[in-house]
Amino acid sequence: SESVFCFAMNCGKVLGGKNTSGYSTSFDAYDAKREKRIQIKCSASSGPTSFGPRSEYDERYFVDFKSSGKIDGTYKIYKLENEDIDSVKVNKKQSLVKQVGKLKNLYFFNQLGTFYNRTQRLRKLAVMIADQLNISKEKVEIASSICKADLVSDLVGEYPELQGIMGKYFAKAQGFEEDVSMAISDHYLPIGINSEVPKKPISIAVSLIDKIDILVGFFGINEKPTSSKDPFALRRTAIGLLRIITENNL
Repeated sequence: SESVFCFAMNCGKVLGGKNTSGYSTSFDAYDAKREKRIQIKCSASSGPTSFGPRSEYDERYFVDFKSSGKIDGTYKIYKLENEDIDSVKVNKKQSLVKQVGKLKNLYFFNQLGTFYNRTQRLRKLAVMIADQLNISKEKVEIASSICKADLVSDLVGEYPELQGIMGKYFAKAQGFEEDVSMAISDHYLPIGINSEVPKKPISIAVSLIDKIDILVGFFGINEKPTSSKDPFALRRTAIGLLRIITENNL
């Protein structure tokens, strides 16, 4: 089985850690080995038979499967400790907009500033890209502003693979619109050769902006890939940019 990071979204009522009649939900997960985000669906008929949240209320918590728990006989769910679950409950209540300011203490690259500097550049690019794609400037600007905010959350600090996934989860919990929330997760796509590309308009825009900023920034400070080295994965970023454009017929 392959280890994945997995958490529950929009959980139904859970009693005693067992599936209730008619229970169904889906889980966002990250397959660390294949570098792929996946969604796992689960119902009362198909299992699993023991799962979190450990609460009888309709809430959103991280899955707390036993270390041997499997879904579809393929994936082993990465077990999160109680303190991780507590951190998520705290983080999801912290305004993403206010968390952006904390990015001033998180460096992206020495000559390219902090992640706060990055979000400000993304905001400026948002207007131009939104005009080109004829979509909501406000939504693209909001998504661009908060798309890196989850980097300062406790769980992303411990598990960097959850960046974007956590941001989407927090955004939904805080009432952001669905397409804005999705863009926080989707703007990292594609994350591999066989990975899907963003398909929703706001997600496409933020992903394009993010990749343009990376390429222009590193080329601007003369950190270009060579025939033998590409330490900042700029080739992958460029290919991802081209795939988004071609596969969405932009």
